[in-house]
Amino acid sequence: MYISPQVQRQLDAMTHESNNQRWQEGQKRFISYFMRDYLNLADNILDIGCGDCVGVKYLQALGYNVTGVDIHEGKLAGANFSNNILADMHDLSIIPDNTYNVVYSSHSLE
Repeated sequence: MYISPQVQRQLDAMTHESNNQRWQEGQKRFISYFMRDYLNLADNILDIGCGDCVGVKYLQALGYNVTGVDIHEGKLAGANFSNNILADMHDLSIIPDNTYNVVYSSHSLE
């Protein structure tokens, strides 16, 4: 996948969410308070724009089947989480239809 040098510099300049305790706590709070009432352990969840997989790892720890998608290869590699896909969230054509029944995205669509 081609990423222009300008976009790559911007992505590299972003902090890793996993280094921010408040970010981690916020993700856990949101998932615990708002999402868990609507999720089933049989759901296949896709986290679009997952960054370094803070939400993915928390959902997985709760027993959910989760896959993360992000365009930044360094963040995915640093996440040390094998169930992820390197892709642009604006073109998810590499993901077969009807693979996931829940799509989650936090702070990636603004």
